[in-house]
Amino acid sequence: MIRIRIWLITFMVSVAGFVSIGIFKPTSSVSTSFQVSRSAATTFRVLTNTSNVNSFFADASSIEPQIEGDEVTGNQYRVSFGDGNEAASVEVVGFQDLKQFSFQSVTDAKTTLTTYSLTRIKEGTRVNVSHVISPVTWWGKSVQPLVLGSQIER
Repeated sequence: MIRIRIWLITFMVSVAGFVSIGIFKPTSSVSTSFQVSRSAATTFRVLTNTSNVNSFFADASSIEPQIEGDEVTGNQYRVSFGDGNEAASVEVVGFQDLKQFSFQSVTDAKTTLTTYSLTRIKEGTRVNVSHVISPVTWWGKSVQPLVLGSQIER
């Protein structure tokens, strides 16, 4: 009987610890950078052209404008993935021509803020990409820090 109680208490403490990971670390960040042997203007144009979405997201099947205005900031799109059953709502939240742009994507499982920053370098352009990921569900909030923590920094 004592063994069962000890096991049950250990199990409950383990579950509470697992769930609390999401409470103490509700968002996760992932950053990377890469170099392109093109000018900042060309790189920026390629990255911000919505017709190139399939080049960056292989499983993206379509991108549909929802709101487009004269100002880039505030434009909203619906990006569908695979057979179209999964989709993300994407809004441009920051834009500095030839330097930086940010967008926020929202799915049923998470909200992600992605920022691309371009820096002119001797060999072309350095692109820094950062993602701040905020899971929506308690399960996602608990698992995501563990998954992202196991990734190798580049």
